[in-house]
Amino acid sequence: MSAISVATRYTDRGITCGFFCKGQQLASIEFVKVNNYVHGHLYDTDGETLIKFVERLEDTDEGIS
Repeated sequence: MSAISVATRYTDRGITCGFFCKGQQLASIEFVKVNNYVHGHLYDTDGETLIKFVERLEDTDEGIS
């Protein structure tokens, strides 16, 4: 069984995470906060968007600045 590792980096746009197995990138996900919303994109290894989503943050949500 192969383990999947995750590498995270903070950018000027938000947070980007890369998913790797045996040293090869499988996908990446980017989270960008705009006002009270988090926009997310899941990308394949070619940079094509697989999934887009938007989540509204509530006033009580913690840990997101």
